[in-house]
Amino acid sequence: MNTTRTATWTLKSGKTVTATATLIVTETINADGHVMEVACTPKIVESLTIEGIGAQFGGVRPMSAREIAKYPGHSHVCGKLAMTTDQANMVAALTAELESTAVWQAHLANVAKVAAEGASYDAHRANMSKVMGY
Repeated sequence: MNTTRTATWTLKSGKTVTATATLIVTETINADGHVMEVACTPKIVESLTIEGIGAQFGGVRPMSAREIAKYPGHSHVCGKLAMTTDQANMVAALTAELESTAVWQAHLANVAKVAAEGASYDAHRANMSKVMGY
């Protein structure tokens, strides 16, 4: 079951910005005409949508010094949307809330386990190469 968190705020122009973070753990597939939900590798997807303009892509990032000079009072940007620090923190809080869920923590534990197994295999392979002389 996918989990979604949403925050909204209004721009000076009166348009509404909707920030959404979704933890995706299932996907819908079409298996020869049978539409079904299947488990997938968990992932978190963020999106920002401006009313009347559409989605903004590229992720939230800090502004460069040139951008800060051009848009005073703003510190972050996503696509063409300049954001204040408070707005960027709202988006970060949505993601942080999803990262604290049990599903995401289990995913991170699994990633660490796989990385440890890979490191163990690589160490064994390097040792065998050394022993075998190649």
